[in-house]
Amino acid sequence: MKKFQSIFPYDQKLVGEYPLMAGEEIETMLALSENVFYSWRDKTFTQRADVFIKLAKLLKEKKESLAEIMTNEMGKLTKEAIAEIEK
Repeated sequence: MKKFQSIFPYDQKLVGEYPLMAGEEIETMLALSENVFYSWRDKTFTQRADVFIKLAKLLKEKKESLAEIMTNEMGKLTKEAIAEIEK
């Protein structure tokens, strides 16, 4: 199975490997995303707002680990990654 490699830009070391999807898997994911779109579209403003409030809370709680991922995957400085998360 082919894999996608994530390389740390600073030292070119391997961060991780992820499986590539085949055509059938991509079609399945596209169909799933279409169903989720219709479900999301039917939500009220309040329901959508609740989801984004929870997301914002999670981003704040996990900002250090997310910043580490951004640093490893994009070569961002940790301070810059945290600032981006906090926007």
